[in-house]
Amino acid sequence: MSDEYKKYLLKHRVDFIKLTDKQNAELAKLYIQAAAEIKERAELIINKKGLTYAASKIRIKSLLIEASRLSDGFKTILDKSLIDSANLGKEVNALIMKSYQSSLASEGIKLNLTRILSKVSNNAVKAVYNRIWTDGLKLSDRIWLLDRRTKQEIERIVMQNIISGGAASDKVTLSALDNLLNPRLKKAKLTALHGRKVGYEASRLLRTSTSEAFNEGDRLSNNANPGVTGETWLAGAGACDDCQSNDGQDVNDVGYPPLHSNCRCTTLAKVESVSNFTNRYISFMDNPDSDKQLGDWLINYYGKAA
Repeated sequence: MSDEYKKYLLKHRVDFIKLTDKQNAELAKLYIQAAAEIKERAELIINKKGLTYAASKIRIKSLLIEASRLSDGFKTILDKSLIDSANLGKEVNALIMKSYQSSLASEGIKLNLTRILSKVSNNAVKAVYNRIWTDGLKLSDRIWLLDRRTKQEIERIVMQNIISGGAASDKVTLSALDNLLNPRLKKAKLTALHGRKVGYEASRLLRTSTSEAFNEGDRLSNNANPGVTGETWLAGAGACDDCQSNDGQDVNDVGYPPLHSNCRCTTLAKVESVSNFTNRYISFMDNPDSDKQLGDWLINYYGKAA
C-alpha cells in the first residue's frame, strides 16, 4: 500500500470521527432546545390557576404534539448524517480512481473512472434506511419512546398535580418535570430523560446508522474500483475484544463493520499502485482475455466489453 493511499485513509477516518462528533453536538442542541420548551410549557399549565381538567387535557395534548417534534428534528439530522457519511465512505476511492484516470490519460487512454461512483452515496443511504425500518419501529420509538413512555410521563406528572389540586409552585411536581426534561448539557450525556441517558439512546442510533452509511459507501465504492483487490477489517480506536479479533481479517470471512452499536470500525482496501494498474490496464487493452477481472468490471460497471 502506497504512502499516498495511507495518507488518504488516515484523512478518511479522521473526517469520519469528526463528523460523528459534530452530529452529537447538533443532536444535543436539538434536544436541549426542545426539552426546555416542553418543560416551560408544562410549568405554565401547572401554574395556571383555575384551569379545569378538560382545559388542562387540551393543553396537554398540544404539549405532547410538541414532544413529537423531537423525533421529527432528529430525522432531519439523521437524513443529513447518512448522506454526509456515505459521501465520506467513497472519498478515498474517488481520489485513488482519479489518480488511475490521470495516469491512463497520460498513456492516451481516456476512461472516466470517477463517474461510476455517482450513485454510490444514494445506494448506500437507501441500504441503511432499509435496515433502519426493517424492525417495524417508528423513529420516535427507536430514540426516546416519545409515543409511549415520555408522553405518558409528561401527562402523568402534570395531570396528577391538577387532579390533586396541587399548589402552583408545587416543588414535587416541578422537581418531577425537572428530572424528566432536564435541558442542561453535561460532558457525560446530552441531557436526562426519564432517568436514562439521551446521549446513549439517541447518539447510539445516530453513530451506528452513520457508521453503516459510511461503511456501505466504502464497500460500494471499493466494489466499483478496479484497483481494489480485497478488503480487511480495520479496528477503530478503543475497539471491543470482538472487533479487535477481527482486525486484519478478510471481510469475506468476518463480514463488514459495524459489528455492534457505536462501532467505529471500518475496512482497509488492498489497493493496486497507480503504475501497476496503468500497466495492467494497457496489457488488458492489448489482450482482453489476459485479465478476466478487468473484463468483468467493464461489463458490470460500464455495460460494455473491452
